Amino acid sequence: MPLDWPVRSWSRRAFVALAAAPAALAQHVETLPTEARRYQDEATEFPVYQLTRADHTSLLPAWPNRCVSARNFLVFSNDRFGKFEVFRMELRSGQWRRLSEASALDPSSVCLLHGDRAVCFIDGPSVRLVEMSARLRERELYALAPGYDRLAGLAASQSSVFVVESKSGSSRVRAIPIGPGAVADVIESESITGLLPRPGGGLVYRAGADVRYVDPQRRELALKMAPGLTGPMYWSPDGAALLYLNFPADRTRLNNIREHLLDTGADRLVSKTSQFVQFAPNRDATVFAGASGSLASPHILILLRTTTRELTLCEHRARDPRSLAIAFAPDSQRVVFQSDRHGKPAIFSIAVERFVEETGS
Repeated sequence: MPLDWPVRSWSRRAFVALAAAPAALAQHVETLPTEARRYQDEATEFPVYQLTRADHTSLLPAWPNRCVSARNFLVFSNDRFGKFEVFRMELRSGQWRRLSEASALDPSSVCLLHGDRAVCFIDGPSVRLVEMSARLRERELYALAPGYDRLAGLAASQSSVFVVESKSGSSRVRAIPIGPGAVADVIESESITGLLPRPGGGLVYRAGADVRYVDPQRRELALKMAPGLTGPMYWSPDGAALLYLNFPADRTRLNNIREHLLDTGADRLVSKTSQFVQFAPNRDATVFAGASGSLASPHILILLRTTTRELTLCEHRARDPRSLAIAFAPDSQRVVFQSDRHGKPAIFSIAVERFVEETGS
């Protein structure tokens, strides 16, 4: 999982101060020079690009939030100015553009919205949206409700942003419309994490170790996943199945990618892995990128679904591979990942067009 961030309660003074933050961010439309450098991976000799330096922290969003655009840019968070802000990087030039002026950004919450023209994130007690126009128009989508003390777990569908609102002993999921409409309650539970909106409607979430699904009519269903721990989850492109990483209770068995069919409840093996601890599917879920948790082979790999064969791309050498984030570009021609191999977490990119067919973006 991406890094954990401290829980913070918000006073009325802090809440009012953040709500009064300016809506125009034109002063931050400066272009920052590239930090990218190319190197040859020691294990495979494939060229890899380190996109950000390791003397400041760069973080990709938490799965499954989108971060790579079909228009060839990347959104991420970085603390180069003393606190975390949201940035956009043009992948052709490597140049940066600051998108936010956040007071208390949750780096895991950053999400590129559908259409690739806006980014959403949690800033303390506020959910904010920045339109990536020339003047970077910002607006508040939602403010923490009275009686609640924390926002977390942001995820987005085509029309809504979902967020977990928590107070002592209780959490609820709220659906916040991106356009016109009213905020709606989705579900309440003692503990809610891992929001995953379903294409076409509905939502998967975690309640402790359990995985549950809420349909568009707010009916709830407990999903029976494979024995062991359930890792990162993604929807298949048609929303019919959950693709997820399974960590078997029997540690002599290999970590594996599985598919849970929502309509029938069937749960079946897609492929065993070389001990993936993080993974992400490409656009049509025919190829998976994974990060191995093996200390002897700390690799980024791709796994072809049709043959279940793996190809090593490069080493990640992350100190804790579980903290590593990974994602495909929408056209499946690039894999980006985050690793602290050179110090603080930095973002890397490797081209995979020689091995993976291009997908429509």
